[in-house]
Amino acid sequence: MAALALSSCIFIPGLFDSSLLVESDGRFEFRYKGQIRFIAAEADLADRGGRGATWSDIMAYCYDDAGNLKPVSDAQGRPDRSCTVEAAAERKAEWEDRRIAQEEEEKAVIRMIGFNPFDESENHKIAARLMQHEGWKSVIYRGKGLFDVDYQISGTLDRDFLFPMIPGVQIVYPFLTVRKLADGVIVVEAAGLAQSGLESFAEEAGIGKASETTPLDWTSGTFEVRTLSHSLNGNGLAIPTVPAPAGEPQLRIMQWSIAPESDQIPLAHITQSQ
Repeated sequence: MAALALSSCIFIPGLFDSSLLVESDGRFEFRYKGQIRFIAAEADLADRGGRGATWSDIMAYCYDDAGNLKPVSDAQGRPDRSCTVEAAAERKAEWEDRRIAQEEEEKAVIRMIGFNPFDESENHKIAARLMQHEGWKSVIYRGKGLFDVDYQISGTLDRDFLFPMIPGVQIVYPFLTVRKLADGVIVVEAAGLAQSGLESFAEEAGIGKASETTPLDWTSGTFEVRTLSHSLNGNGLAIPTVPAPAGEPQLRIMQWSIAPESDQIPLAHITQSQ
């Protein structure tokens, strides 16, 4: 059932600005300010007339002798003589099967994450609930699955750090993971901020390229890693900084500009200077 639920929803970044600071003693500060979107996989929702819709023969179709797709009924409800009553009945049965499957899938999602993300009033409540937890400074639900958030947290890298961790949600694809390896190297990976990282997960979630514009095209922003008294290597743009005075920690900065066409997953390794 968890796999079924995964195939119906995904949280993705929208417009955002995010930064991570790692101190020489392992302390860190992280901030994400921007949008988080809840996307329901509903590739055939329009064909079904929308959530909660009822069947009409105008939603049915058939194929003519040349193999062309044709509606069973036109916009005025007049039947197309090349389409049979049996064709309409078949389409209705297929529609009912998809509707029942969707309802079961949505129930599985609700059981798994503890609230109903398909209900606008529930999303307003989860926004208020998130602000009761550490780090969630501001959460405003804008409607249609869009949350505006300001998340700020600090701590020590004595364990893995993931963002976002949404209380009550058992499975979330992280935008960012920070891991400290046994040799002390800190690995920063932001697969959930990049198009290529999101695409593989989105395929499992049923969000494909049905049209030229997909929900993944809404992801855009800047991610920055800063560190003191460490070496910083990665695939981002190294930002020049003013040399620190003798004996003082040197600030190092790496930055990534994320756009819908970005296929590079932000990756950085932080190693303590000798």
